[in-house]
Amino acid sequence: MGAATVGRVTSSHVSSRWLTSFRTALAPGDFLVCLPHAGGSASVFRSWQDHSDWLNVIGVQLPGREWRIGESAHSTMEGLLGEFVPELVASLAGRDYALYGHSMGALVAFEAARTMRDEGLPLPRRLYVAGCAAPHTLHPDPVYDLPRDELLRWLTEVNGMDPEVLRYPQLIELMLHTVRCDLKVYDTYVYRRSSPLDIPIGVFYGDSDPELTVTNAPEWRKLAAAEFRVEAFSGGHFFVQEHAPRIVSRIEKDLRRSRKGSSL
Repeated sequence: MGAATVGRVTSSHVSSRWLTSFRTALAPGDFLVCLPHAGGSASVFRSWQDHSDWLNVIGVQLPGREWRIGESAHSTMEGLLGEFVPELVASLAGRDYALYGHSMGALVAFEAARTMRDEGLPLPRRLYVAGCAAPHTLHPDPVYDLPRDELLRWLTEVNGMDPEVLRYPQLIELMLHTVRCDLKVYDTYVYRRSSPLDIPIGVFYGDSDPELTVTNAPEWRKLAAAEFRVEAFSGGHFFVQEHAPRIVSRIEKDLRRSRKGSSL
């Protein structure tokens, strides 16, 4: 695969500071727009493009990280959606795409789709979520305002942060503000009742992930008026790191079939 563009998608098919492509030329298939976990960046999806010559994998770069490090991260869902949704709609106007989100990113992807539906904007063809309990069941114990050392311990022990990062104090200080903002988006989220989304929803979960379990994963069905599927993988909260080829293959297969009018 070609090298990723730096800073934003600069090829002729997409241009936005929010979106980065991992191809140098347009692939024949749909776009897959991927939202990262709290504290994550667009680059966590770089390897996904290696697993498909048909999909155009697009990573969402939220403010406060990588080339957007000088921008303040959003700390409310409303503020984040207010900027992200217009950028997404404008950048992908007239193009077929699906949304994927992991953990906090799953919550943002779901609410972005509902916002587009409510505002009469073109919807993604499909929504994929991973590592996040169904929004109407969320009752998180807030961690975004923990003291510094407690937050670092939580990030290392629960959220899977590499302990190696602790060796770089300057990196930690740069990272913590953005992480707190992301966690606040998740921790202070309030679900609003609304009609189910009329697009297919696919749910992926790790069989040892405490955030999204075999019991909770089917709850997403209540938010889908169209097709719905739950698929389990071995692993914990970041199971996707081990199963990216299978996940990308599943999404590509779904999108190819739906172009022919087949079911999920």
